[in-house]
Amino acid sequence: MSFLNKSVNYSQTTVLKENVLLPLLKSYNNFVLKKSGEFSIDKDVNTGISYDYLIPNNNKKYYLLIMKKQLLEQQKSNSKYDILYFFPDQYANDDLLEKNRSSDFYLEIDSFFDDSLLLEGYLYKSDDKYEYLLTDILVKNKEIVNVSFELRYSLLNEIIQKIGREKLMYLNNHMSINIHPIFDDENQNLVKIFKNNFIYNTFCLEKVCNFNKRRYIDIKIDKQEEKNIEKGKYTDVYNVYNYETNNFEGILYVKGIRESQRMKLLFNEKYTIDNNTKVKINCIWNQDFSKWQPIFN
Repeated sequence: MSFLNKSVNYSQTTVLKENVLLPLLKSYNNFVLKKSGEFSIDKDVNTGISYDYLIPNNNKKYYLLIMKKQLLEQQKSNSKYDILYFFPDQYANDDLLEKNRSSDFYLEIDSFFDDSLLLEGYLYKSDDKYEYLLTDILVKNKEIVNVSFELRYSLLNEIIQKIGREKLMYLNNHMSINIHPIFDDENQNLVKIFKNNFIYNTFCLEKVCNFNKRRYIDIKIDKQEEKNIEKGKYTDVYNVYNYETNNFEGILYVKGIRESQRMKLLFNEKYTIDNNTKVKINCIWNQDFSKWQPIFN
């Protein structure tokens, strides 16, 4: 991103990443691994009803570390500034989700936050302005926030309300910080309405249960991509592979006799003796059959 803050020097960057961020991440990851085998605190013990939550999003997840600038300085000072360090979640939880190739960046702002925080959210862009929408609070003053997701989300709202949303609009003329809309799992219909009317491009859904999170891609009906196609063992059966990662993505949908003939002709032209030829084909996602379908001009 073009607005990398130049006031955070190299030595401060090293201190932040090695002395602050790394220990926090290591501690939080160990905590989540231990929690994975426990009974969910987001589930009612008496009724068994799950309080899972859904977050429609653009799959550009970023973590945000907030701390006082003076903690990174070699000498003691009275500088009243907060350092906001944004870093992307590099890998998604599903083979169909794209890898986040964005880079990390910093902002230095007036001191608004009372505590050191490790937060989670999604980054959106409109024109040349960015908006970071918060979804979770992970660590507060080096202590893991060990409560249900509902309470963590409430805590996020309290923090933003205390500062005032107007103060977090267009920080350094680039970035706004706010709260991301969420829905409980019982309101799937509201999610559909939201996704159709959300001002930002939404194609992913994150499901949150306590500390467990998983994102699912929402492939649009008009989504087109180049795929590697391999002939299967049976007639009119073709395997689909991601062109970049070579991950298996299901069976190709071949519609009618004409498409069947075109596919056979295509493989007769390319086929070799070892029977392992993959052909690159432009495909469209068929929503009705939940399969990729070849596009022929």
